[in-house]
Amino acid sequence: MSDIEIVPYTAEHAAEVADLLNAGLARKLVGVRDVDYWNWKHEQNPCGRSLMLMARADGRVVGIRAFMRWNMRCGGEVIQAAKPVDSVTHPDYQRRGIFSRLTRQACELAAAEGVAFLFNTPNRNSKPGYLKLGWHVVGELALYAKIVRPFSAASHALRWKLAGGGLPPRDAYFSAEPQRASAVLLDQAVADLLKGRADGAAQLETLRTPEFLRWRYGDHPHLEYFAETVEDQGQLAGILVFRTNLRHGLREIMITDLIVRHNNTDAIVDRLLRQLKANTRGDYWIVCMDNCSKTSTALRAWRFWTVPKKRISLVARALRPDGLPVQQLDRWSLCFGDLEGL
Repeated sequence: MSDIEIVPYTAEHAAEVADLLNAGLARKLVGVRDVDYWNWKHEQNPCGRSLMLMARADGRVVGIRAFMRWNMRCGGEVIQAAKPVDSVTHPDYQRRGIFSRLTRQACELAAAEGVAFLFNTPNRNSKPGYLKLGWHVVGELALYAKIVRPFSAASHALRWKLAGGGLPPRDAYFSAEPQRASAVLLDQAVADLLKGRADGAAQLETLRTPEFLRWRYGDHPHLEYFAETVEDQGQLAGILVFRTNLRHGLREIMITDLIVRHNNTDAIVDRLLRQLKANTRGDYWIVCMDNCSKTSTALRAWRFWTVPKKRISLVARALRPDGLPVQQLDRWSLCFGDLEGL
């Protein structure tokens, strides 16, 4: 084998990188890792083009490392962050230090580009590698679920098992024609709702802009997101974004984002969840939420229960010493939309 060279990623290698991702990462039940997905994720992100490096050897790409740009806010300050994603080494070239070399050089590049910190949710296999490279464990994010149709849940699980698996048709998840998030997020009212929420929250949370939301939930090339909306006094007061999923034969409604006007939060969330229950046929709902925001407090009124043995490990690495609370779990406010489908 020849020497390994670390070089910047260029668009001409998109197809080769997509093949490498599929060869090196676990198969996805939904969604596809192809060139469209790669370009959506790394080239079209309104936060900016991802920071991407490749390892090349023997005339081909044998490793990829991408840091996806992700804008955050905290206390009224807009912060440039990035998420380490899509780190893959070709099976024939593993145990040659490619992951470490790519990650170290990507960290240097990110710091030079003004990125304040990195955060991600590695699995148990990759987590030790990040800790060796300077990441710190922030804590574990709990998942919360609510069974909404217990009798149909048991029936669906049994039928799925007897049928040998398979995905149900999309219409099986809905009792009314759903609103596509792509259409909802085009409305000017969304921009007005976001302006009403720009109050300098003290938590680290994703900076939601109309452009970001349309990219995240409206432009995904393979996953379809839906939305429930409510108005208050003639103005848009809340948006609940969700997608459908299948887990062990159970029809899952994954609540990926919840954007609510800060006044009267409890009532708005309650109305959104009532609409979700009336318009969908999921067996259960699942959500990722923090412990202290108004929205999470309103969700708990619906008696979600903590999913046992299912926690998401959050790690972070600061790239500049500016006192941001990246090591304090209770200062983070993340939703599924910040973590899944990416």
